[in-house]
Amino acid sequence: MKHRSRIAVKENESLKAKGTDSTGRLKNMPVKAGPFVFNLFLLLILGAFLSLSTYAWITSNRTVKLRTLDVGVEVSNGFQISVDAVNWKAVVTPYDILGDEQEGGMNTWAEHINHIPSADEMKPVSTIGEIDEDGFLEMFVGKVEAEQFTGLLALTTELSPDEKGNQDYIAFDLFFKTSYHVDLFLEKSSNVIGGPNASGYTKGLENAVRVGFVKQGHISLNDYSNPGGLLATRNLDRAESVTIWEPNSNSHTAQAINDAFNSYGATITQFTRVMPYSGVRDEIPTETLLRNANYIDRPLLFGEVPEEAVDTYIQSDKPIVEPGDYYRNFGNGSMLYDEDLEIELRAGITKIRVYIWIEGQDYDCQDFASGTNLEFNLRFIIFGTGGIAGNPPDITGFNENTTFYVTYDALGNEHNETPLSKRAPRGWYNYEEKRWANIVTRNNGKEAYFVWIPRYQYKIMNTDRPIDEQYADVVFIPQEQIIANEGYVIPEAFSFGGVQQAGYWMSKYEVSPDSVPVIDAELIIEDNSIKVMNIDYGAGINPSDLVIEYWLDGLPNLAVNGVYAGLEGRSEHTVNIIARNKYTDEFVGAFTREVLVVQGANKPDLTGFNQNTTFYVTWDEYGNEHNEIPVNMAPPSGWYDYADKKWANIVTRNNGKEAYFVWIPKYEYKKMNRGIASI
Repeated sequence: MKHRSRIAVKENESLKAKGTDSTGRLKNMPVKAGPFVFNLFLLLILGAFLSLSTYAWITSNRTVKLRTLDVGVEVSNGFQISVDAVNWKAVVTPYDILGDEQEGGMNTWAEHINHIPSADEMKPVSTIGEIDEDGFLEMFVGKVEAEQFTGLLALTTELSPDEKGNQDYIAFDLFFKTSYHVDLFLEKSSNVIGGPNASGYTKGLENAVRVGFVKQGHISLNDYSNPGGLLATRNLDRAESVTIWEPNSNSHTAQAINDAFNSYGATITQFTRVMPYSGVRDEIPTETLLRNANYIDRPLLFGEVPEEAVDTYIQSDKPIVEPGDYYRNFGNGSMLYDEDLEIELRAGITKIRVYIWIEGQDYDCQDFASGTNLEFNLRFIIFGTGGIAGNPPDITGFNENTTFYVTYDALGNEHNETPLSKRAPRGWYNYEEKRWANIVTRNNGKEAYFVWIPRYQYKIMNTDRPIDEQYADVVFIPQEQIIANEGYVIPEAFSFGGVQQAGYWMSKYEVSPDSVPVIDAELIIEDNSIKVMNIDYGAGINPSDLVIEYWLDGLPNLAVNGVYAGLEGRSEHTVNIIARNKYTDEFVGAFTREVLVVQGANKPDLTGFNQNTTFYVTWDEYGNEHNEIPVNMAPPSGWYDYADKKWANIVTRNNGKEAYFVWIPKYEYKKMNRGIASI
C-alpha cells in the first residue's frame, strides 16, 4: 500500500523582531506574564542553472542536453545545513551533493543516493506526489510516439526509481540543524527563469518546471549524539510531508496554448492560471492516447494534481502522511514570503529531500522548447521564535483521536474541532503573539484542558526596588541546556525522574469528578452506521439557539439527520458533536466518544423467555445493578453497546428461582501476537 500527500506556498509580510535586546532576551517582562517575541531571520539560497538543447514529452523520447549545471545552497545567521549530517556549513555545492572529493566536495556519506543529471540525459517525468514505501516521490518517465494503427500520439511510462545514478531528474538530501523550533518558508523572489533564444525570447520550458520537498523526518540532538544516531539520522524516511511548487503556473507560450487546444481540448490564454492537471500515477506499459491521458478517462493511470489541499491519503506500513497542498505561483501580492509553503523544523536535525524535474504532463512541455536555458532560484526564509523560542509541544501520550487543538478566532470564540491525529491548524500557537499551545481532551463525558509550558530559565530583575517594579527576564532554552546562564534559574519542574524535559503540560482548569458535561448524547451502533439520539444540551440552554456540528474522525458534517452512515464493518471512529451559538458562533460545548462499528452483530433474541418475569440488567456509573424493567417493555438506555464493550444481560426470576444470562452474538476471531484474539 502507498500513502500520498502534497504541500505548498502562500504570502506573508516581512518579519522583524521587536521587544528583544541584543542577546535575544525579552525586555521588561512582568513576573507572571509578558511578551514572547523572536529575533531570527535566516536566508537560504538554492540556485541551479541548466542549459538545455533538445526536449520533448509529447512527440518523441528525446533527452535534455545539459551544457552547464550549478546547484548551490547558502545559509546565514548561524543556521546550519549539511548533505551528510556530519559536515555542517553555510554553503553547499554540487560537489558536496555528489560527494566529488576531487572538486573539494565534502560528503562522508558513501551510501547517499543523490543524483544530478549529466549532459544529454535529463528526461521529462511526471508524478502526482505519491510516496513509495521507502519514503520517496514516485516518478515516471514517459515516451510518446504515434500509435501503430491510428497514427495518433500515445503515451507509455515506466517507473524512474529515485536512486543514485538516475539521470532523469534532480534529487538530493539536505539536513537542517537548529537548536530551536523554526519554520521554513519559500521567499517570493524564488523563481525559475527560461533563457532567451536567438531572437531574445524564452521558449517557455520554465513553465513546465516543478520543485518538490519531502520532509523525511526529525531526530533530536540527544538521539543524534547517541551511538547509532548518525545512521538513524541519515536513514530517516517517514515522509512526514510533501511540498510541490509550480513557479510559473500562469505563464504559457503561444505554441503551448495552441497545442493545449489541439492535443487536449483545453482552452487557455497566455496568463491563464491552469488549475488541476493530470499527473502520472502508475506505469503505463500499453499505449494510451494523449487525448485520454487524464484522471477522468484513465483514473487508475493518472491522478488529479489539485491547486488546494485534498484528503487523499491511504493506509500503509509507513506512518500516515497528512495531506498537504499543491501550490502554483505566488501571484502579485506584496508579501515577502509564501506562508503556505511551511515546513516545520523542530529543535534537532530535520532531513528534507529536494526534487527538481520537468513535468511531462504540463502543456508547456513541448518539442519547440528545446535549446534553451533554465535558471533555478530557490530562496528560503527560516524564522520562528529564535533565541527565545519555546520547544514545540510534545503531544505524545495523549489519545490523538479524542484530544483536540484549541484555537481562538478574532472574536475570541473557541474552536476545538481538529484532533491531534490531524495537522495542527494554522496559528495554533505563536509565542511572538503571546498565543500558547492549548489542547482539550474529552471522552465519555470527561473533559480537561491543558497548556504547554516550554522549558525556560528566568531571572528576577530590579530586586532592589519595590515589588511592583520587579519583573522576570524569561529566556526559553533548548532541552539540552541543563545549566542556567549566570544569574538565571531553571525551574525544577523541567526535570522529572532525572530526565530533562523540553516542557510540560499544565492543567488549565480544575475539573470536578462529579461535573456534568454541557452536551451529552446517546449513540446507537448499528450495521455500518452510528445513530445520534437524545442529545442533552444541559439546563438553561435553548436548543433552537444552537447550531450542531457533527464531526467524525476530524472531518465535519458527516452525519445526515443525526446518522453517520456507510461506515465499514468493524471500524473504529471518533464521534465529536459540537454545539455553537447560532447568533455569535460562541462555543457552547461538545460531546466526544470513541466507538467501534461492528458489522453484522446480531441483536439479542429474547424469544422463549417469559416476557413478564425476565428483566433487562444494567449497571450505573457507580457499579450498582438495575433490573426493574421487564423485557416486554422497551430496553433501558445503554442496555448493551458492543462499541463500549457492554454486553446484553438479562435476569429471569420466578417462584424464588433466579438465573442470569448474557447474549453472545455470532463472531469470528483471529489469534494475534502474544495470544491476543481479534474478534
